[in-house]
Amino acid sequence: MIRFRFSTCNHAWLYKTASAHKEIMHECIIKPRISEVNGSGHISNTVYPVWFEEGRIELLKDVLQEKQFPYMLARLEQNFQKEVFYGYEVIVKSGIEKIGNSSLSINQEVWQNEALCAQSKSVLVHINRESKRPANIGDDIRKLLAGTMETETPSF
Repeated sequence: MIRFRFSTCNHAWLYKTASAHKEIMHECIIKPRISEVNGSGHISNTVYPVWFEEGRIELLKDVLQEKQFPYMLARLEQNFQKEVFYGYEVIVKSGIEKIGNSSLSINQEVWQNEALCAQSKSVLVHINRESKRPANIGDDIRKLLAGTMETETPSF
């Protein structure tokens, strides 16, 4: 297995290659804030959607560069495996699972101290800014998105 990691600012691409398997996940590093801690002493579950949103935004910004991709969040599923605590960085990993006619499915994970803490699946619907209705994903954007698709979907 060959690993290459390119890092800029607060996000990175992680490449893994092994024979016929290729997986590309985007990483977004987040520093939890003290205001995100709940009464139980760990990060509140209400914070995760914000972290997942930041991961999706960074993924699309890096993949699409200057291309516009207006969307609305149509679905968000979350599963929590382990508590996350203040004082340690969090890594939000994001990968494109599926590209439909007008929608995009993204798998995400939250990691802290090398432990998987939460998983998310989201569906984004590409929209026409003027009509606010679903719009087909153009070939130029589809090609950029397809270049980052996961070949194996993590179990959720």
